[in-house]
Amino acid sequence: MIEKECKEVLFKQKNYEDQQDHEKNSFPWLLYFSGFTANLLLIAPGFLMVWMSSAMPKLLSNDTNINPLGEPISVPQTSILASIPAIAGTLGLLPWANLIDILGRKKTLMVLAIIMFCNSIVVSFASHISFFYCQGFITGFTGSGVLICVSIFNNEIAAVTNRGTIGCLMGLSAPSGILLGYLIGPAVSIRGYFLFSTIPPALHLIFSVFIPESPVFLAMKDRKLECMRALERLRAIKNAKTIENEYDKMETVAKDASKQRKGNFLDIFRNRSPRKAFFMCFGIAAIQQFSGVYVILLFMGTIFANAGKISGGSFGIVTGIVQLFMVLISAIVVDKLGRRPLLLTSTMSCAIALFLLGFYFHLQQMESAVVDSLTWLPISCVLLYIIGYGFGLGPIPPTLSSELFPNDLRAIGCATVYIADHLTICATMLTFPLASAFLGVQYCMWFFSMSCFLGFIMIFFVLPETKGKSFDEIQEILAH
Repeated sequence: MIEKECKEVLFKQKNYEDQQDHEKNSFPWLLYFSGFTANLLLIAPGFLMVWMSSAMPKLLSNDTNINPLGEPISVPQTSILASIPAIAGTLGLLPWANLIDILGRKKTLMVLAIIMFCNSIVVSFASHISFFYCQGFITGFTGSGVLICVSIFNNEIAAVTNRGTIGCLMGLSAPSGILLGYLIGPAVSIRGYFLFSTIPPALHLIFSVFIPESPVFLAMKDRKLECMRALERLRAIKNAKTIENEYDKMETVAKDASKQRKGNFLDIFRNRSPRKAFFMCFGIAAIQQFSGVYVILLFMGTIFANAGKISGGSFGIVTGIVQLFMVLISAIVVDKLGRRPLLLTSTMSCAIALFLLGFYFHLQQMESAVVDSLTWLPISCVLLYIIGYGFGLGPIPPTLSSELFPNDLRAIGCATVYIADHLTICATMLTFPLASAFLGVQYCMWFFSMSCFLGFIMIFFVLPETKGKSFDEIQEILAH
């Protein structure tokens, strides 16, 4: 019965040559629309990540017209508000990783969108600090789920030829939200800011009606008809042979996975392939965070206050635009040039920029006479850093995480890597103030520079190229 229905769906054109021409000329609009719809949910966490940047002056005000709390926020309350999302994000990774294999990728994304929408609506009308604590916890908790689910969904809907481009949409979405936050925050009230944050999840829920479930998930659940329909729509082709060949590959992988028990954390380390995938992904994630991206963004105001050329807030908008532009370029060329060349270029660019930035701070600490003539140097270094980071280290690591793990361990593997990633962020943010105070900022910059250089070496000698390779081929490479 299923075979008959599949033929009715797939054999709509009788002439095989016409089908081939149609296959060559069709553009997979639904594929990119599906990726765009999923990545809408990453805009909201990026937008909410920087809400305190514009809200702090209002929360510190005694004016009840602009401060919904009715009184200035205290230092301990500010510290709690800033730290809750990161803590909640770590706690949410494993639960969401399990849920997406139960509900499916599409339904999990819709659940996340509903929670995010309701969360922003409630806090928009809040007048007590506890609501803002809850908002931060829910934002962090759902944000980790969005990160995992969007990463997996992007890679599972994409074809081999455009998987890198679709995956790099992740690197475009969160910075877009951050940039929107910087632009909109000063112009609206706190209530208006949170109401604006409901737009991405609302649009996601509307657009989700038109997108299919992940074909890989459907194959894992033995839903052949739905899987083949999804592949036909996503690939924008009517060639039954092409669709059946791709489905057969998915079915083979799904059957192999179903013969094994459901993957857990320990399974990552039992076999060579997932074990290598974990250490590679963790290595790339560690390089990403030890490149000092969060420290650079946090320290930007001080850097440009010292440079005296441009305010940190204004340059934050500039760097946001530059990063978006570089991520867009990365998304366009990643499936042509490959992951390795972009990551190698990115790590070396960041290493050079951070070394020179450390050199500037060293001269400044030594009270060198040439510092006054080098006020352009920190601006140039941060721009070079943002260009390099946006070109590779920013958008590509999430793509690699969802490419390197096998199907049955992809969700738990990505979650484990992201937990390690969050812990690395916490370590960096906790140690930087102490290290900069006792050793000097320049040594922190040189540490970040050395991390990028070591990352360059690791990528050059260890990381395989995944461009143009199926998930099966990637697993074969890792198994040897």
